[in-house]
Amino acid sequence: MMPSTQKLQDKLLPCVDCDKDFLFTSREQRYFLSKSLSQPKRCPACRQKRKATLVPEGVSHENG
Repeated sequence: MMPSTQKLQDKLLPCVDCDKDFLFTSREQRYFLSKSLSQPKRCPACRQKRKATLVPEGVSHENG
């Protein structure tokens, strides 16, 4: 059963890449729950770095 979105509170999570804590806001939690996503394992900065290494520059995800 999903937790009530009314009871969500901001929480600090540890980043698996840089080991620093980052804030996972109640607003972000609601979004993640609405998309059936698990909570993030990386801070926003490390997510950006990882995304940049996974998707080469100039490559589009759009069908065309």
